[in-house]
Amino acid sequence: MKANPELIIKDEEVKDFVLKQIFPGIDYATLEDDMKANLDKIASNYLKDEQQVNGLKNQLADIKMTTFLKGKMNINYAETTSADFVKKLEEERKAR
Repeated sequence: MKANPELIIKDEEVKDFVLKQIFPGIDYATLEDDMKANLDKIASNYLKDEQQVNGLKNQLADIKMTTFLKGKMNINYAETTSADFVKKLEEERKAR
């Protein structure tokens, strides 16, 4: 985490994640202040449950880690048949 601080889960991210999970498709930034306050209250109530918070943090960590690793990988796509794919996997195992 010290080397990659972008992987740290912040409380604000958890709240935003809850709002997106409960109210998908709502653009929070364009809502009126009273509606934002109501949604914040709903999110705060949801986040009182420690098990829920831990589950959400795990989901966010998975998403962040996957995004981070995809950004570091060099992915090459190739079309193949399932038989050729299995054959290539077997060859790579034998080469190890």
